[in-house]
Amino acid sequence: MKLDLSNEQELFRETCRRFLTDSNTLGQARHSRETIGGYDPLWWRAGAEVGLTAMFVPEDQGGGSVSGSPVQDAVIAAEELGRVVAPGPFHPVNIVAYAVARSGSLAQREQLLPGMSAGESVGSWAFGEPRSQWNSNRFAVRGRVRNGVVTLEGTKSYVEAADVAEVLLVAVSSREGISQILVPSASPGVRIEPQMSLDLSRRFSTVHFDNVRVPLENVVGGWGAADEDLQRQLQLSLVLQIADSVGVIGHAFERTCQYAQDRVAFGRPIASFQALKHRIADMFLWLESCRAISDAASGAVGDHMADALELVHTAKVFVSYRAVDIVQECIQIHGGIGLTWEHDMHLFLRRVGMNRVLYGTPEQHERQLCELLGV
Repeated sequence: MKLDLSNEQELFRETCRRFLTDSNTLGQARHSRETIGGYDPLWWRAGAEVGLTAMFVPEDQGGGSVSGSPVQDAVIAAEELGRVVAPGPFHPVNIVAYAVARSGSLAQREQLLPGMSAGESVGSWAFGEPRSQWNSNRFAVRGRVRNGVVTLEGTKSYVEAADVAEVLLVAVSSREGISQILVPSASPGVRIEPQMSLDLSRRFSTVHFDNVRVPLENVVGGWGAADEDLQRQLQLSLVLQIADSVGVIGHAFERTCQYAQDRVAFGRPIASFQALKHRIADMFLWLESCRAISDAASGAVGDHMADALELVHTAKVFVSYRAVDIVQECIQIHGGIGLTWEHDMHLFLRRVGMNRVLYGTPEQHERQLCELLGV
């Protein structure tokens, strides 16, 4: 399946690519560890003007979708960001904006969405937990309600952009069920501990909640009633992540094909060698398959199709495996230069390697897919 883009979406894709190319985003990724938060806030606000933060924000709060199909627009942006291994909190900001726009109160929407859509504030989604726990049915972080106050205890891991976020959207378990609650990052008892990240362009943290107390009105949706919202947010997170990986491998493959045509050995371009032709043909097949399953999954999520969860699990598994394979093959074809710090290939490999394990490893999604299909 290949999603046909409207004229508005084609223009949005071209605008995103031009903005990212002009701002030398790929060059920034190598030095992102040296900057506070891992990205330039001025650049992020410029990206917000392009529309990177506004897809899930209602128009009356400063947002709006280019085409009227916010999931497809977000997938377009994610793929373009992946092409250049872009830094910045695109993923967490859009997930938090989606959650607040979908189930937040009027006060929550008015307080949070305008700032996030303008690139002036950052929200982070605290979902995953230590030891690669990505189960939306239960969480070790516990919440307790008493006298209109929610008390939180526990630890979240792999929280992207937590170090620059003003607010955390925290998924918790309680006797009443699964809930989501907005917690200001400066709240007493919140401790943010940086984690090592394979991907140079993104920052992740472990967030500890030690007797953190926030008002009950900070709950997004009903207390104990966030199951459906979390499932939807997880599906959206995965299709954005998959699109990001597709963008990475698409650009890596293009550059490798060009290099194979330019690199001369034994008097002719190495692209003319039959052994390399076979490897490039295999990569092209894998790449187009990744694009097809990514399009199918994003289309199903955007249209609320019955088989959306099945397609998302399938896409996560297939793209996670093949993206790493493709970039490793690209590095091999580049030869020694592909292994150097100055070359961009290691940035591509770091990105898809991190995407492989975020929001569940492919092995975890294989198990969930088997359970879903009754295998």
